Amino acid sequence: MGARAALQHAIQSPTIWDALILFSPNPGIENEPEREQRRQADEALAQRMEAEGLVPFLEYWRSTPLIQSQQNIPTEWLQTMQSNRLRQSTQGLAQSLRQFGQGNCPNLWPKLDVLQIPLLCITGESDTKYSKISERIARELMNATHITIPEAGHMPHLEKPRASVETVNAFLRQFTN
Repeated sequence: MGARAALQHAIQSPTIWDALILFSPNPGIENEPEREQRRQADEALAQRMEAEGLVPFLEYWRSTPLIQSQQNIPTEWLQTMQSNRLRQSTQGLAQSLRQFGQGNCPNLWPKLDVLQIPLLCITGESDTKYSKISERIARELMNATHITIPEAGHMPHLEKPRASVETVNAFLRQFTN
């Protein structure tokens, strides 16, 4: 959701950004029937969370293919993440799905061209869905680059932090020379 929020803000206020670094971004669902299907899926997840409670929902969530790669995050970080998640409210997380899930977020693909700044998309090698999306962003925007982090999934910045930092630093060096 962080990449989605940053991308949305950058498109709404492109003149205040000098560059943009996005981990596993998705500018949105283009097809309206697919967006509606996603809205329904997010609503079903929100209802499941409200009915079962936070702990059972988090156990289910960790088992989903997209999230399973988080097992590669260093143990102490993973424990901190889990502790933070357990402090969240079921109602707040359900509302987040309803209001900021992919199905309710705007389709930003037609607006990407307002971004005239350098853009770096970073994805994990095993996150094929978001890697394909980032490849498309790089094809459509002349100022965009996509880098894939080997042996990482949807959260390469946590799963392979050293490689992610090196990638970000290499991108940022172009602004300091």
